[in-house]
Amino acid sequence: MAATRMISIVGKKDAGKTSLVVALAAELARQGKLRVMTIKHGTHAADVDQRGKDTWRHYHEGKAERVVMEAPGQRLIWERRERESDPISLARRYLDGADLVLVEGFAAQPLPKIETYRLACGQDPLYDPARPDAELWVA
Repeated sequence: MAATRMISIVGKKDAGKTSLVVALAAELARQGKLRVMTIKHGTHAADVDQRGKDTWRHYHEGKAERVVMEAPGQRLIWERRERESDPISLARRYLDGADLVLVEGFAAQPLPKIETYRLACGQDPLYDPARPDAELWVA
């Protein structure tokens, strides 16, 4: 994991962060030269299962600490946690073998950053040249 490169795509809501991460990951996958993996920071609880379904019941009713659902062509992991992890720790734990990890969000973390900006999302960008980590930003 030490040689894995990480870059965070940051910006305000609806500024195009997801679109940029998806486009970069798709193009790099198409080229086939790098193993690209992604981390998405969420601001609300993720709900990818349906109430009453078996995996939902394992997690919510069974109070399992961790639930792994294996299906044709995919695997999902639901994991209870007491505090939020940083993207570097998440990549070390879950994304072994990545050549590049594209991180959506986590603006406060010490990673190189690309900011997506749209005037319609707010007058001022997140980037501030006076920031102590300004050298990590491309805005």
